[in-house]
Amino acid sequence: MDALVLEVLPLLASLFAFCAAFCLWRAVSTPRGVPLGAEYRAGGRGKERAEFLVLTLVSAAGVALAAYGVTGQVHLALLSAPGGFFAATALVRRRAAARLALLRHQYPMALAALASAMQGGCSFYQALEQVTPTLRPPMRDVFADVLRRVRTSTSPRAYEEAVLEVAKAAGFPDLNSLAMSVGLYQRTGGNLVEVLDHLVKCLYERESDRRYVAAVTAEARVTAAFLSALPFALMGVFRAVNPEFMRPVFHTLWGNALVVWVALMVLLGNAVVRRMVSKTVGGEE
Repeated sequence: MDALVLEVLPLLASLFAFCAAFCLWRAVSTPRGVPLGAEYRAGGRGKERAEFLVLTLVSAAGVALAAYGVTGQVHLALLSAPGGFFAATALVRRRAAARLALLRHQYPMALAALASAMQGGCSFYQALEQVTPTLRPPMRDVFADVLRRVRTSTSPRAYEEAVLEVAKAAGFPDLNSLAMSVGLYQRTGGNLVEVLDHLVKCLYERESDRRYVAAVTAEARVTAAFLSALPFALMGVFRAVNPEFMRPVFHTLWGNALVVWVALMVLLGNAVVRRMVSKTVGGEE
């Protein structure tokens, strides 16, 4: 027990030093003078950056402890600690992808509600005011932002510009279709209800195609995840069953180089599979 404590304490101290060095680097590299326009465009991203920093540190500690549990070597655990950045990035991307999928699911229903309100005699602004409170987050937040920008704008193209700005700020490019429809309506005075109805049908067809492609590529994603965990799981099992068998891997230079090589190949393989799936889906994950 004492030997285990003596091995774990240097690991914890090293992790603490790594976290302190990372925080110091972030503090030094962050510019002090930020233009007011850039600060306004950032729009409260400081909280997101702080959350990502905490998530990175926690992930680094978790990856290092997992590596120590598999290998039993402090230096290999420290080498794996930077992998926490990739783990945190993957978690953030997964969260963003889930939010984007929810927005895409709610978007056609929001447009259908707008079309119904306008068909009942409301103007686009009145329909926007009427529909926004009935929506669910996160689409309600997006439409509320559009409404706020329209109210504070003095441009003759207030609707189109507001929707385009929100599409960029929210990271939801599908909203550009609404901006195009509203811009066409403002310039030509066409029938916006028919345009929205046609847009809703196109969005439902696109969502159906996206689900089909996601189902087709699901096998590749599951295979990549399984093959990524397999080498390290086998290392842990072999070390638990027969430690002497795995001793050359964890206690020699060539064995350590092999472990590092396996980790790099796993990262490279995941990047390749992710790129293949992204191209298949058409630039969307």
